[in-house]
Amino acid sequence: MGQNQPRVVRLVLDLKQSIAPQLFTLSPVAAYQHRLVFDLYPAQERDPLLALIRDKEQAEQKAAKAVQDALGEFIGKMNQPPGPPPRRRQCRP
Repeated sequence: MGQNQPRVVRLVLDLKQSIAPQLFTLSPVAAYQHRLVFDLYPAQERDPLLALIRDKEQAEQKAAKAVQDALGEFIGKMNQPPGPPPRRRQCRP
């Protein structure tokens, strides 16, 4: 929010997608003075079923990548020469 000119206030919103704005004013009521209302609707409605499918696909891809990373790490360890055997602890009588 900033002052564009004397007696003019500018409000700027950065949005992630295009919108279909609607604005209107409300008359004073009780303790509330003159009000300006902005309703910001998405320009393209999000299909909830399609969004659910996309979210599921993204989760599956992320899980598959994690499995591939773990498998790649395991295979990488298989190709390395074995290290020294673990030391045995001797028990004292």
